[in-house]
Parts: sequence; structure tokens; C-alpha cells
Amino acid sequence: MEQSFIESPAILDKHTAAGVIADAALELAISKCVEGADISTVCGLCDTFIEEELLKVFSNKKSKKLERGIAFPTCISVN
Repeated sequence: MEQSFIESPAILDKHTAAGVIADAALELAISKCVEGADISTVCGLCDTFIEEELLKVFSNKKSKKLERGIAFPTCISVN
């Protein structure tokens, strides 16, 4: 029988870590969105932050083979 991700602590921990990283990236984006800020620069900073945090969380020998990255790049609406 196949386990759901909630029944597997390792998978649940990865989803939790991804949520923490996403929340921190959102806070970073909010802090960088000031009058006159370049949207492309802010998005690039957030993407770089996410990639660096992923390397910190998933850096053991087993996870080196795993492909990690951003599912959707950071997008900011001017409105």
C-alpha cells in the first residue's frame, strides 16, 4: 500500500521546510518593494535567496542527486 505524504515524516518535513523558505522569501520581497525599486532586481534577489536556502536545507549526500529548484520564478505585479 502506498503511503500518503502525511504518513511519511521525511516527505512532510520537506514540504514544511519548503513552506518556511517560501514565507521567508515573501518577507524578503515585501521588504525590497519600495518606491523606485526595480522589479527584475527584486525578483532576482528572491530567486537567489530561495536557491541558497534550498542548498542549506537539502545538502546531504542523498539529496545531491535530487533536482531542486524553483517551481515558479518570483513574480511581482506593479498593481
